[in-house]
Amino acid sequence: MFLIFLRRFWVAFLVLLITLTAGFASLGFYFHLNYFDAVAPNVFVETVNLSGLSKTQAKIELEKKFGKVPSRRIVYFSYHDYQQAGLERNWSLNSDDINLNPKNDEAVGLAFQVAHEKNLLDRMPDQFFVLLKRKKITLNWDYDERKVNKFIDSIADELVRNPKNAEIKFEDGKLKIIPGTEGKALDVKKLKAETKEGLKNGKLVNLALSLETVKPDITTEQLNSLDRIAKFSTPFDFSDEKKLEEIKHSASIINGILLSQKEEFSFLTTLNEEIPEDTEGGYSQVAATLYNAALLTNLDIKDRCPNVIPPDYVPIGRDALVAKDKDLSFINSTDSYIYIAAYVDDSQIVVEIYSSPSAQKVGLKVEIEKIPPTLEEKKDPMLLAGERFVEKKERVGYKTVVLRVFSVGSEEVGSEEISKDVYPAQDGIVLIGTGEATAGEPFIPKGIEK
Repeated sequence: MFLIFLRRFWVAFLVLLITLTAGFASLGFYFHLNYFDAVAPNVFVETVNLSGLSKTQAKIELEKKFGKVPSRRIVYFSYHDYQQAGLERNWSLNSDDINLNPKNDEAVGLAFQVAHEKNLLDRMPDQFFVLLKRKKITLNWDYDERKVNKFIDSIADELVRNPKNAEIKFEDGKLKIIPGTEGKALDVKKLKAETKEGLKNGKLVNLALSLETVKPDITTEQLNSLDRIAKFSTPFDFSDEKKLEEIKHSASIINGILLSQKEEFSFLTTLNEEIPEDTEGGYSQVAATLYNAALLTNLDIKDRCPNVIPPDYVPIGRDALVAKDKDLSFINSTDSYIYIAAYVDDSQIVVEIYSSPSAQKVGLKVEIEKIPPTLEEKKDPMLLAGERFVEKKERVGYKTVVLRVFSVGSEEVGSEEISKDVYPAQDGIVLIGTGEATAGEPFIPKGIEK
């Protein structure tokens, strides 16, 4: 029984295979005979039936329907500003403004490919299904894209407004905030893409434009939150004209610096000029004043060089030397902007630092260890017995450690080591006279010409 069933199955299968092969062969022969050089049946471009037409005939049919494009509005943009009542703008383009024309040749080419492409076996299913269901080809349109883009760019120029940063000035000992303004942005890239997609089909592009609000990088609210968090001043001799000029010049350059979060300040970079070798120390005094103000904040000190001899205008261990390869730099490690005000007040250089106040206060502690110098005594027969002459003056040296101390209220909550410096001592030399006076010759101390 099974063998009989198997034999019947294979017979039925072979009959079906022969029937399908014959059917597809007949279908292929039918298409070859009737549509070898013509558009397949049931193929339309938009609403135009191109069935059985040659390429030339198909082009003529499309020219009848779409060839002459009447002038009509093809692009229409509108914008309404709801924040300013009654402010509404409109822009439009006509089809002849952008040379809008149908891509008839392209459409005919696509129509002719239906059931004609591929090899004989691969295109048989296409030939079968095109008889059952209409195949619609979308007609694309050509236009001067450069003119459309220029039109959109002109609208952007009209609507777009760049944001303006808030500004800050230090006048009469107070901060003055100049408010910033928000900007308006148009997504030009997106608008061009949407317009291109609409014009591709030759249909009216009608879009309501929307603008995005763009906040300035520096807002009025951010600057209004600033308050003085540190102030330090150092005295100088007003009669030293060269040093006074150095102080005024360098102070004016760092005055008004605004640092954003994580931004680094460099004294030499900000100065943007070489410090002369014969400087009177005015640059370093301004740097030291700024350094001491920064010490009283949470700013992250990155570079700082001590002097060999500690100057007298700041506490020992808290000086800062700036020169060709010696910089003072720090990073704004706070969570807001930092503003630096620097100015000369009578015979003092003053630096103030402004930021958003913190509940944590910063104080300083300096540990100082003296390095005593030695004093060497040398006998000198050129001096009278009992006479003393200081050839090299002794100077005390220091070892210092500067600590930042953090506190909340009256409670100390932590500390941070900022610097460890050594100011070397200078050993002294004193000459002790052993000579005797010669009759008739006055004694002349060493170093004095006769």
